[in-house]
Amino acid sequence: MRKLRVLFLLLSSGLTNATAAIYYMGPQGNDANTTNQAQNKSTPWLTLEKSMSSMAGGDTLIILDGVYTGTKNVINQTAHPPNGSPDSYTIIKAENEGNVLFDGENIQLMFNLNGGGPCNYIEFRGLKWGNTRIGYNNGPAVLITYLDHCKFFRCGAFQAADGNASAWNITYSSYLLFEECYGWGSGRYKFIAFNCDYIVFRRCVGRNDAINTNQPIAVFQDYVSRHVEFQNCIAADSNIIEFLTGGTTDSIEGSFTTHPPTTVGGQSKSTDNGFWRGCISINEATHAFTTSPGSTNLTIEDFVVWKADQGIRGNGDTTVSIRNATIGNIACNNIADVTSCGHGVYNWNSAYGIYNSIIYNASNYGLRGVAASDYNLLYGNTIDYLGVTPGANDLSVSVGQIINPLTGVPGNGNAALKYPIRIEGNSDIGGADIGATVMTKTGASGTLYGETGYNTDTGEALWPFPYEEQIRADMRTYNPGGGDATMPDGRRGFCADGTGLYGGPITLTSYIWECLGNPLPPEIYGPPASPDNLRVQ
Repeated sequence: MRKLRVLFLLLSSGLTNATAAIYYMGPQGNDANTTNQAQNKSTPWLTLEKSMSSMAGGDTLIILDGVYTGTKNVINQTAHPPNGSPDSYTIIKAENEGNVLFDGENIQLMFNLNGGGPCNYIEFRGLKWGNTRIGYNNGPAVLITYLDHCKFFRCGAFQAADGNASAWNITYSSYLLFEECYGWGSGRYKFIAFNCDYIVFRRCVGRNDAINTNQPIAVFQDYVSRHVEFQNCIAADSNIIEFLTGGTTDSIEGSFTTHPPTTVGGQSKSTDNGFWRGCISINEATHAFTTSPGSTNLTIEDFVVWKADQGIRGNGDTTVSIRNATIGNIACNNIADVTSCGHGVYNWNSAYGIYNSIIYNASNYGLRGVAASDYNLLYGNTIDYLGVTPGANDLSVSVGQIINPLTGVPGNGNAALKYPIRIEGNSDIGGADIGATVMTKTGASGTLYGETGYNTDTGEALWPFPYEEQIRADMRTYNPGGGDATMPDGRRGFCADGTGLYGGPITLTSYIWECLGNPLPPEIYGPPASPDNLRVQ
């Protein structure tokens, strides 16, 4: 009886595996190996199917470098890692992050946890899934459904199917973390959270390439989910207007977007309590941010937009607070209807308030139809305000306080904006709380929504941007050189050949910092690597 009681206590405590094991899997492996043999790197298992079925909750599987294909390397509702526990996650990870690819070969969906749950307390590290393209509405690169308390670190997803598919498709899930993950290639969204709760996207990067769909398109989509955090996420270089087939430019929603209320399971669901903290949209073909009617309690803080056809656009009775944004170089480069673009912030029903922000060089209105403006700097816009009362503390032509943030003239001669992600201290607004500051990481690494430090400023340097070399290397593999005229050249923007103004190779960090024409500060990449003050890589 006493032994049974001890067993009951162990099971009820959630200890799924008191002696967690480490196993290996590799291209030269053998599924006939025993569990003891597979704990040796020289005698790994061959397939995911064998590996996952042989593991216990809390175990770790280390996957050796290689490209893995076929049905025995699919994660799905019948073949998936065993559940871990709150204190002992089951871990599936690459031995060398970025060097493990599960390739669908354009015929197979390699990650499809659809109805396979609830699956919980599982962690994935350094893996890539892609090349799905198996038909309309049936081919995300990664399809996640009914997951709970799972984490993805530095994982990539690319080349979803044409039609309604996305690179990262997350549905009906809760308490998930995507940290330093990335998506590119085809597919209508790069990241979508549909009808989810308590999701964190932390330091993720997305780029849209050639897309064939008649559905709405975006990089990051909060689709009728609640309590979703986007922290230091970046959308870059989605210049896809000429490579869009099957739809019209009106369907391109932008870098970050929300969705109107939708009936799911007989209940109306809406996008509520969303947060965008320290996010960046750079060189995007259409809108940097689009909010939809019916969304509530959306907060945008320290948001950077540089070069888009629209900064932030509202579509109805959405309640949004915008603080400390830097929005610049907004022009109707791709849209024929110039009344619908070229605005810094444009809301049709005046439900927005914007504060402590910079609106620079909008080809149409700086602020149009927003409910409240204060402590904002507006300069270089064709017209600063339409349907907006200038705030008592605004700096603009309309209130007789003119400061050019890029030159400091008019002003004290010191530029406030040398780099889009910070304000220079010696400028006229250097001591004021105006403009975005995106210099440090938001959210303690590894924390889920609600955990201690999950949404706070860590004080840790954000730059150089984490995992940027691998992200750039992978995105450069998309149609390199533009050999296929139906697709854009993957080696564009921050993935382009050449050197930055600072003298080193172009990186995601240098691309963002140097977009205003000033060299990257030398301290970002550390001290010079040679006596002649040249950085060598």
